[in-house]
Amino acid sequence: MIAFCSVAFNSDSFGSAYLKQQERLKKSLIKIYGNEDLYFWTNRYPKNSKTHYDSTYGFKVHAIQHCLDLGYKKIIWLDTAMIVNNNLDFLFDKSPVVAVMDVTPLKNVTMNKVKDYYNIDCDGWFLCGGSMFSFDFNKEITHNVFNFWKDAEKKGFFGNQIDESAGLQNGHRWDETMMSIALYKNNLSPISRECIGYDDENIILKKHFK
Repeated sequence: MIAFCSVAFNSDSFGSAYLKQQERLKKSLIKIYGNEDLYFWTNRYPKNSKTHYDSTYGFKVHAIQHCLDLGYKKIIWLDTAMIVNNNLDFLFDKSPVVAVMDVTPLKNVTMNKVKDYYNIDCDGWFLCGGSMFSFDFNKEITHNVFNFWKDAEKKGFFGNQIDESAGLQNGHRWDETMMSIALYKNNLSPISRECIGYDDENIILKKHFK
C-alpha cells in the first residue's frame, strides 16, 4: 500500500486556491488508487508541526511522519498543484527516495549557516523541487535520508518567514535545499523529470492555479 499526503491552507493572497487544488489532487488520486490511503490536511497542520511561518514547509516532514507512524512503508508527498493521471508505483523502482532535479546549483540556494554546520560547499550538487517526494521505507537508506531531513527541520534549517522577509537566508529554498543535501549526504541525488515522467500529462502534472 502507498500512503499519499498533502497539506493546504487558505491564503491571504490567493484565497481558497490552494484548497481547490488540493481537492483536484484528491479526485485525481481517487480515480487511480481509491480513497483509503489519502492523508490530507486542510486548514490545519499535522501533529507536532510548527506553523509555516515558523518553519517554512516544515509541515511536510510531519505529514510524512504521520503516515510512517501508521505503518506505511511507501509514502508519496504531493503539493496541491499536482494532478495524478496514472499509477505511480514505478517511482519506487527508480530510487529509494525520489525527488525531481532542478537545474539550480545547490550552492546558490543554501544558507551560509547550513553550509557551515554540515561543513559542505554543495559544489556540483543540484537543488530538487519539493512538489513530489516518494519514500520507500523498506530500505534503510530511506530512513537515513528522511531522518537527516527531519533533523534539519528540527534544527531550524528549513528557515522561517521572519528571516526570509529580512533577507537573511541567502536565497535558501527551505525543505527543497535540505532534501537535496540529505540525498547527496547519503550518496543519492535528485532524478531528472524525464526519468519519472514529471509534467507528462499521461503520468503526473503540475498545474498551479489553473
